[in-house]
Amino acid sequence: MAMIENGNETRSECLVRICNEESNIETIRYFECRKTLMDMLHDRGYNVSESDLTLSLSEFRSRFGEFPKPHTLGVSVSLRSNPSIK
Repeated sequence: MAMIENGNETRSECLVRICNEESNIETIRYFECRKTLMDMLHDRGYNVSESDLTLSLSEFRSRFGEFPKPHTLGVSVSLRSNPSIK
């Protein structure tokens, strides 16, 4: 993966490619982190909704805003085998 210098920050080429005037790089990072988290929770046996697993970047922006606050990104899911465990 190629790295691109941008001022004082080095960014991966793949993030730069999807980041444009309509997208903030932090929003994309939050989106990718949340997507990874949902996949990991699902793989480990937690109840993760299909809508959370298939959430697109544009849906993420609609749901959390262009500049989401970290405290709004929290999740609470239960274990499939024991719903009382969260």
